Amino acid sequence: MADEYFRGKGRSEKKYSEQFSSPTWDGERFGNPKAQTWWEEYPNNLRTIVLAELEAGNSIWAILKNHNRNIVLVSLSKIHQTKILESTDIIWHKIGKYGNYLYDGTSSTIEDIDTGCFIAFDDPEYEKDW
Repeated sequence: MADEYFRGKGRSEKKYSEQFSSPTWDGERFGNPKAQTWWEEYPNNLRTIVLAELEAGNSIWAILKNHNRNIVLVSLSKIHQTKILESTDIIWHKIGKYGNYLYDGTSSTIEDIDTGCFIAFDDPEYEKDW
């Protein structure tokens, strides 16, 4: 079942985002139909990076759909394991700013310029200070 975040306070407001944590991935597809639908919405350039990361030993920690921004984010459990070339169709965020999904415990994010979708790379060595 999807974890639901940031529900609107008013009755007419729609859900802001949904997330599947530790989703089942068989090497080609997500086990959950909704997660698979989000993957199919995900841009090809980011899919290529995620698949290379999986092949290099990274794993999918979560897949998230932000309904208000109509974007999908795939969160990987480690820092990047492959060489990722900067290009004109992506932005590699290494410093957190509002809206770029780079929070405490995330080492970096990659944003697709056309769609606003993201890959987030978790920092497994991050230690919470609370």
